[in-house]
Amino acid sequence: MTKITILGSGTCTSHFAPNVKLRHPPAFLIEYNGTSLLLDCSEGVRLRLESIGFDYSKVQHIALSHAHPDHCAIIHFIQSQFCKGLFGGDQFKNDILNFYCPNQIAHEFDSLWNFHQPDWRNDRYPFPALIFHPMTTDHKGIKSATFGHITLEGISVKHGRKDLVDALGFRIITADGTIAYSGDSRDCDGLRMISQNADIFICEATAGVGLEDFATTAGHLTPYQAGKIASETNVKKLVLVHYPGTDSVESMTENCLSSGFQGDIIIGDDFDVLKLARSE
Repeated sequence: MTKITILGSGTCTSHFAPNVKLRHPPAFLIEYNGTSLLLDCSEGVRLRLESIGFDYSKVQHIALSHAHPDHCAIIHFIQSQFCKGLFGGDQFKNDILNFYCPNQIAHEFDSLWNFHQPDWRNDRYPFPALIFHPMTTDHKGIKSATFGHITLEGISVKHGRKDLVDALGFRIITADGTIAYSGDSRDCDGLRMISQNADIFICEATAGVGLEDFATTAGHLTPYQAGKIASETNVKKLVLVHYPGTDSVESMTENCLSSGFQGDIIIGDDFDVLKLARSE
C-alpha cells in the first residue's frame, strides 16, 4: 500500500479572517514499501513530520516543485538534519539528502547557502551530503529517477507571471499505481502530461472560485480548471490543495464538479491520509 500524508494544504499565509482556518504551506509525504519521498519542503515541515511520528532525519529524497518560499525552505531543513545528527549522535545522522528539482534550484543553491551560512561559505556541513538532480525539461519531455521502490518523473509546467518561474510537476509511480502532483501551475501541456491516467491527482487550487483571470495571470488554477484538467486526462481521484480558504468546501466541490469531472473529489486538509492500493 502507498500512503500519502498531507503535511500542508494551505498557502504562504496563516488565517487572515475569522472564518479562515489555519493550514500549513504545501508539503506531502509519500511512503511505500520502506521508501519515502517528501514533496516540497515548506516552512516548519520537520515539526509536522515529527507530529505524525516520522523522524525527519530519515528523509533522504525531496522533490521540489519550484523555488517560491512557500514550497522551498530547504536551508532550514538541512540545518536541522545536521544539528540533529550533531547533537543526537550517529543514529540520527543522514549520509545523503537528494533533491529532485528545477535547474534553477540546483544551479543557484550555493548562493542561497552562502547567504544563510556565511561562516561556511564555499563549504557545507559534513553531513548530509547534498545531491541535486536537475529535472527541468522543455515542457514536452519527462525526466525520471528511481530510488528504492519509487519512480519519480518530473516535467516543466507553467507558473508565475509571464511563466518565468522554473517549475515542475511530478508523477510518483509505485506498484500500487500513479500519483500526480501539480506543484504550482496554470493549465498547460506539462500539467496534463503528469496528470494523465493518474490514480490520485494532488492539484493546487490557489485561485478562488470564479477567478479565472487571476489564475491565468498568476499561473495558478481554480477548482473548476483543476476539475476540467482531471476530467480530460482521465484522473480517478482529485485532491485539491494549496487553496487560501476563502471559499467553502461545498463551493469548491460544486465549482469543481461543474467542470464535468466525475471522479472522486477531496478538498485536502492538513494531516489527511490518502491510501493507494494495488487492484488484485
